[in-house]
Amino acid sequence: MREISAPSEETIGIEGYLTRSPGTKGRLRRSIEDFIVEEVLQDGAVVRIGSGLHDHARRDVQGTYCCFALEKRGIDLFQAIAELSREFGISKKRFTYCGTKDANAITCQLVCVEAFSPTNVRTHSRHLRVYTPFRTTRPLRLGEHWGNSFRIRVTQIPLSPEEADIAAQATASEIAAQGGVPNFFGHQRFGTVRANTHIVGKHLLRGDFESAVWEYLGKPFRGERPEAIEARLRLMETKDFRAALNLFPKDLTYERAMLAHLADNPRDFLGALRRIPRGLLSMFVRAYQSYIFNLALSGRLRSNCPLEPRQGDVLQVGTERFAVGDSISVDDAIRLKAEGKATLVYSVVGYASPAEGPLSRDILDVMKRENATFSSFYVRQLPDVSPKGGYRSVICPVYDLTLGRASEGEDGGTELCLSFWLPKGSYATAVMREFMKADIGAY
Repeated sequence: MREISAPSEETIGIEGYLTRSPGTKGRLRRSIEDFIVEEVLQDGAVVRIGSGLHDHARRDVQGTYCCFALEKRGIDLFQAIAELSREFGISKKRFTYCGTKDANAITCQLVCVEAFSPTNVRTHSRHLRVYTPFRTTRPLRLGEHWGNSFRIRVTQIPLSPEEADIAAQATASEIAAQGGVPNFFGHQRFGTVRANTHIVGKHLLRGDFESAVWEYLGKPFRGERPEAIEARLRLMETKDFRAALNLFPKDLTYERAMLAHLADNPRDFLGALRRIPRGLLSMFVRAYQSYIFNLALSGRLRSNCPLEPRQGDVLQVGTERFAVGDSISVDDAIRLKAEGKATLVYSVVGYASPAEGPLSRDILDVMKRENATFSSFYVRQLPDVSPKGGYRSVICPVYDLTLGRASEGEDGGTELCLSFWLPKGSYATAVMREFMKADIGAY
């Protein structure tokens, strides 16, 4: 029988820390109530759990779109939209949103539906709540929010409350002095239990759809339920898609949709991939982009003065980007960053990256090691999930960071509560790993 993989931070390209203070260790998400996420809109309005969004400027009684606050508990957004589409009796394609949010959490965000009446917004799902539906004149667009607000509880810390407070305060001071934390793509980008979405994406980008399918369906990970592990192992041993349908748990809906297709079309691996949501296919590809970014940032943390601009970097000033050592001197780059007028950015590679602006030397070095090219990020058979590329800050600022007093936990160990705001696209786990310095399974 094949070995069962154990995910680690190294497998997703994350190595090292910016802060030097000792971590608290402990565990996140003992229950979904320990991880609360609320969407923050561009004007600072917060989409609140339990109440939604009241009296917002987006409201327009003449609008043909319907926006509402969606609270979800312990499921991902794609599953949530699938449930709502069935309840509303409409296509999933009519839903839009700003961001996907965590699955293993309680989250609240705006969702928009085309040509739908606010009076029909309701759900009987035990995972979902809907609040404050209203009309608006345009749909939501991916990434148009400001960011997210987090309220997080760390449990099972193996320190006394006093020791936990000292360690957390030391980390918070270092984060403030550095201006934030390394802007790693977080663990959930790669799969919180099965940390292999980037490997699926790598196969997709290389046109190896068969390997992508087997990676997604067949590779088991420690931490999965025993019945899921057994189903994946049996599939890899027998290669019998129809028999696997009787073994895969009912809630593995994406896997089962692929298996149903392959049972009738055993060699149509591309067709099987097309049976899962386009958003999920995009996430596979974005995970591989993220892996390259994480590898580059991990390498940078191992260097002296990792946050200081140097030859081969890309510096963003306002909306303009400059190649350090070429279109801007290293000394000027250091000065502008020290004055808070510029930020270091890395390329998030895509097929159009060379045309978008300067490229980071660190990223180019990783691409060379990965044997990746820009053109490989365009998949002819899946053009709608092929990324153009972009940029991402090397450091993530952490706003309104507040530490509660550590206390004795109900189930042993110490508990510590934190709250903070992050800009869109940044991950709370990038902050929490600096505080905890624990194994990937703790997050």
